[in-house]
Formats: sequence, C-alpha cells, structure tokens
Amino acid sequence: MVTRLDNLSIYFMDDAHRRAIIEEPKKDRVENYESMNIDYVVEAYAAGCLIENINLGDFTAPAAPESGE
Repeated sequence: MVTRLDNLSIYFMDDAHRRAIIEEPKKDRVENYESMNIDYVVEAYAAGCLIENINLGDFTAPAAPESGE
C-alpha cells in the first residue's frame, strides 16, 4: 500500500502499555521489557494505491574471476 503520510493515523490502546524491569545480578545488568499496542490506520483508501506482483531482478554478486586471468 502506498499513501501520503497525512492519510495515516496512529492509535494507542488505552492501558495497554506494559513494562517490567528485572535485575539480573548474575549477569551484572538490569533487563527492561516493554510492550505497547500501537496500530496505523489508513483513513481514506481512495488516497492510496495497492501495488501487486512486483518482481525484482537478480542482484547476486558476480562470480570472482579465476586467478589465471
């Protein structure tokens, strides 16, 4: 999906932010775990487009020449 940035809205779920701080003295560190429920919404589908069946070329590195050349 391709659209303008002003056509996107971001939503945060109320009371969905979780955080845990755990001390790990054996590893000499403090671990911080966080999670949030965040979502982007396309407000007007007419202001965007969907592109399908995109084929990319082969971008592998060419073989190295032999030492005799």
